[in-house]
Amino acid sequence: MIYNFVNLVSWRFFIEIKSTNQRTIFVDSLSLLFCCRLFGVKVEKKSGINFFHNNINTDDSIFLIASNNNSFNHKMILPFWKSIDEISISEINTQKLYDYNNIVIGISSPKQDHLAQLINNQFPEKNIFCLGAAIYTSSQSLQSDKISLNWLFMMFRDFKRFKNKMYSTLKELYLINFTSKSKEKFKLFLKLLN
Repeated sequence: MIYNFVNLVSWRFFIEIKSTNQRTIFVDSLSLLFCCRLFGVKVEKKSGINFFHNNINTDDSIFLIASNNNSFNHKMILPFWKSIDEISISEINTQKLYDYNNIVIGISSPKQDHLAQLINNQFPEKNIFCLGAAIYTSSQSLQSDKISLNWLFMMFRDFKRFKNKMYSTLKELYLINFTSKSKEKFKLFLKLLN
């Protein structure tokens, strides 16, 4: 089963792939929550940060990450893929995945979502969590996450990344609300949440 924690920047991936009933999509950002409610769909926000710190057992999980991080005992450093089309499961040590029930992916979306799909095709019995940057947060960030101010913390920590993400988010807000093609696609995405 794949557990995707989705923000407004990465929703399009889920309507462009073959849908699977082995996937649960959680709304992980205020902007996506706002758009869902704007379209009359009531969903709850489920934070990837909160989920990671309260539900993931690091001893029973393997972490697929972009660079070396000493926080994780069981990890696999992934190659750098420039685009989603470059991602291949043959580039990772699938033999190592056999030992773990939980696979936690900590790279950017939609790359992590595509990788999760490839892994799920080979290991449908595994729990695969697409948590992105949430796995790199400290437990101290739970307080700011609880009151939905993590974006402020991210702004101070990495302003360039924050600025790019904010631009992408505002662009998606505009497209969903003011272009008919994106609006119709977003309505298809909303059906995946029910």
